[in-house]
Amino acid sequence: MTGRLLRAGPNQTERLLCPRDIAERTGLSYHAVLRAIHRGELRAFRLCGRIRVRPSDVLTWMEQNRIAASGANSGGSPLFSTAPVQERGSLAALRALEIGEANP
Repeated sequence: MTGRLLRAGPNQTERLLCPRDIAERTGLSYHAVLRAIHRGELRAFRLCGRIRVRPSDVLTWMEQNRIAASGANSGGSPLFSTAPVQERGSLAALRALEIGEANP
């Protein structure tokens, strides 16, 4: 793993990460990490022509993109919901006729 040690505060060290390190740790592609940096979503530094990111900035970026948990009273997230499947074909036509005959 690449990176350099920096003083983050008293008796603390923080290793700078390169985009490949972030990609490995998050399961994203190298290019997805670069796109996040270039869009300004992920704070980074260009040091001697190399891109470096603080681990704390990676955690902040992840928290800013957290998907809110849906509670018992919420309608649920459209990300995980499925639309009802509409019936098609002759079976659907027969059921529509049955419903029509039951409600004259």
